[in-house]
Amino acid sequence: KPSDKWRDYLEGIKSKTWDDLSFFELEVLFYHSLNSLTAFFDVGFDVFETVRQRALTDAIPDFDNEVNTIGWSSLEESIQHLVQRATFGNSADYSQFDVTGVAKSNESSLLVDQSDDLVKRLMEQSINCVELIADNAGRELCWDLALIDGILQANVKQVVFHVKPWPMFVSDALPSDVKNTIQMMKAQSPDSITYSMGQRLSKYIDGGRLDIQAANDWGEPRHFSQLGTDVVTGLTKADVV
Repeated sequence: KPSDKWRDYLEGIKSKTWDDLSFFELEVLFYHSLNSLTAFFDVGFDVFETVRQRALTDAIPDFDNEVNTIGWSSLEESIQHLVQRATFGNSADYSQFDVTGVAKSNESSLLVDQSDDLVKRLMEQSINCVELIADNAGRELCWDLALIDGILQANVKQVVFHVKPWPMFVSDALPSDVKNTIQMMKAQSPDSITYSMGQRLSKYIDGGRLDIQAANDWGEPRHFSQLGTDVVTGLTKADVV
């Protein structure tokens, strides 16, 4: 359910027009209105569920093929590749009309590349917690989970994975999308890398090493500077975000 933040926010914009609000606020308000009109907060009807499920169904075959192209001989090298894949996975966003012909990772497209430092940090012995903030379901979520799998195979004790608390922006990932994606991975050939990845991710969740969180903050018109105390405390205590 929406928190008191929503009530206070709506009260504060009563006298404002559409032109007074930022695009970000308008977008969040639009999707919040859709969820209210379609009774998500009353009966849980998810108006974008079929779109996100289609994105997953479309993504899995390509993901299954591509994950085999990663060199798995060295865990550090594998994580380096997975960081790149997770970075470029958001090329396929179902809030856009054309998601065909998604470009593979292209390092030359990066303005700043600190992935070497990131991977070295993830391989250190002292990492207790990594917090990862998700965006879209489908292809992007597949590679986010692949990266999480790689991180948890290293020395990291726990990953906290932040997703949206309710449907937003057509394609944003919910806890149900994480569950569905892992199930789809486990539905692949038992001798595939994708299948093994899905099995490990399920065990990480059951054992508490992968913690899926969906705080209301991520479903409200908040910037990072306006996140609530609980979310900020977790992000601040994490070794890597």
